[in-house]
Amino acid sequence: MNMKSGGKMTNVPFIKNLLVFVIFILLIPGIANTSFQKGGAYYDLGVFAFEDKKYEEAQTYLTKALTYMPNDPFCHFYIGRTYLESGKLSLARKHLYLAKELNPHIYGLTYELAYLTFKEKKYARAFQLFEQNIKKNPKHVLSRYHAAICLFHLKQYPKALLYFKKSSEQSPYIRNNCQYYMAICYTQSGNTDRSLEILNHLKNQLKSGQLKDDVLKWIQLIEKLKKKQKPFQLLVKTEYQYNDNVLLQSPDMEMEDQDTDQKDSIVSAYFSANYTFFKEKPLHFETGYRHYQSFHQDLTEYNMVASTLVFNMGYQFEPIVFNLGYIPAHYWVDTELFIRRHRFKPELIWTVHEHMHYALSAYYEKQTWLQNHEKDGHLISMANDFYYKWKNTFIVAGLSAEENHASKQDQSFEQLKLNAGISVMLPWKVKCHLSGFYVSKRYQGIDTVYGVKRKDTKKFLGLTFAKTLLDKGDLLKMGYNYTENNSTINDLDYQKHITLLSYEIKY
Repeated sequence: MNMKSGGKMTNVPFIKNLLVFVIFILLIPGIANTSFQKGGAYYDLGVFAFEDKKYEEAQTYLTKALTYMPNDPFCHFYIGRTYLESGKLSLARKHLYLAKELNPHIYGLTYELAYLTFKEKKYARAFQLFEQNIKKNPKHVLSRYHAAICLFHLKQYPKALLYFKKSSEQSPYIRNNCQYYMAICYTQSGNTDRSLEILNHLKNQLKSGQLKDDVLKWIQLIEKLKKKQKPFQLLVKTEYQYNDNVLLQSPDMEMEDQDTDQKDSIVSAYFSANYTFFKEKPLHFETGYRHYQSFHQDLTEYNMVASTLVFNMGYQFEPIVFNLGYIPAHYWVDTELFIRRHRFKPELIWTVHEHMHYALSAYYEKQTWLQNHEKDGHLISMANDFYYKWKNTFIVAGLSAEENHASKQDQSFEQLKLNAGISVMLPWKVKCHLSGFYVSKRYQGIDTVYGVKRKDTKKFLGLTFAKTLLDKGDLLKMGYNYTENNSTINDLDYQKHITLLSYEIKY
């Protein structure tokens, strides 16, 4: 502190510090502006490198830009695009979604997020995002094109065709690719003639390259496929059974509830022939004949013949197939006509996704029992079945309800059935199939013989092992079946054990 004669005291350090503080405050905007300018320069260099497809160089510049501008949405957007083009999907996802948080309205961001999801093979979600971008910008060709490819991977071929066709019309640059995919869609939808027409056109248009090679491969594949498609199919099967409690029944119908409590050996033969008159999706029509015959060693009076005709028409509108069948059948027991049956069966099959199918079916059946007219009448049934296949595992589960209206009330009944099954592949290409069902059956009137109202429950469990021997459509099966019926009428209680061995060939 200095004091001059006749003057005031002056605090020099205080003034000095104040001056330094003021200068620092004045310099802050300049420092910040310099930092922003450096970040912006690196950003510009990164964008230029990205546009030139120098992705590693772009990543370097944009990473430096982010050290100066860590919350800049455009930096995150472009570095995310760079990682996406480089195949670094996890880093691309991180930065693109950061860009979305900071500024969800960046032009092109929705498309990049859709393309990222597409590259991650999440086709259903990717399609939704591409659709969002198409609604914002209907002229965005790549969004429509990639949406079509998503539908292609989801096996929604008719819908994919519409998207590929529109994309082809919008841009001549991707027209050949679109037509190539359209041809495959037609093949997968069953229209091989239209597919070959497009592929042969592309073959003449293209000079060389990978696309032409793929076109030539598909032409050869389709031509081979058309040669292998035979309208006529044949199956022949023979089977041996040892049954410890014989009932009168065919493979698709039990005719008597009263067991014999007798053992017997049974040899049966089955023959099936189908002819497809027309099979160009979406429409097909086929007819067939089934013949079954059994021979009992001791109980020859139980020998049976079943003769069935099948007429079926189908229409496919992806992902649903509609079938309508008419199935007349006749059954003979010990050479005498036993039952005449006419069945009408509509069915819907829905492909839920690649591995799952759902079937909803119903049928109306008119029955005439030539040896017991008290059972004459009609039957109405409805069934729900789910099918799931994953690699070598196949699972089925179903629920069905049935009403039988007979001419005599105590022969009429209502039935509920639960069924399930699973098939797995074992070593040495042996397929193991385990199946079972539970049936609850309630009769309508008082039984005139026993004087009680009848109610039955039936349980079934089957296990089979199957193996192909010649790799030409043949199959050898060994199996065991167990059936148990419990009734309010004690005489109708029974248990049945069957061991079987069969061999079949398909042509």
